[in-house]
Formats: sequence, structure tokens, C-alpha cells
Amino acid sequence: MKTPCGQEDCDCGHTIEKLVKALEECQRLATERIRTADAAVKKDIYAADALMGIAVTARDAIKEAKS
Repeated sequence: MKTPCGQEDCDCGHTIEKLVKALEECQRLATERIRTADAAVKKDIYAADALMGIAVTARDAIKEAKS
């Protein structure tokens, strides 16, 4: 059976699945934190930008991995 890497008997497909699930969890947590942050946290532009960066990067990586 061929795998995503093209080699026989490689478990990279399983590894990719696990990585995508981890990215989905990172995206969920970052997005949740942005939505529930209080006013003090939202004023911290660096923290807000970091969380948004994590959420967007994870979303884009998930989309690419699933295509």
C-alpha cells in the first residue's frame, strides 16, 4: 500500500493525521483564548498578535494538509 510519501510500509500517514489533530487543537485553543480574553489582555497587542498568528498559521497548515 502506497503512503503519502510514496514508500511502502511507512506510517507517515498516521503521523500526519496526528499532527493535523494537534494543529486543530492549537487553533481551537488560540481562537478560544482570543474570544474569551479580558480587556487587559486584549490591550496587550503582542499577546493578541501572537494568539492570532498561532490560530491563522494552524488554520492554514490544516487546510494545506487536508488538500
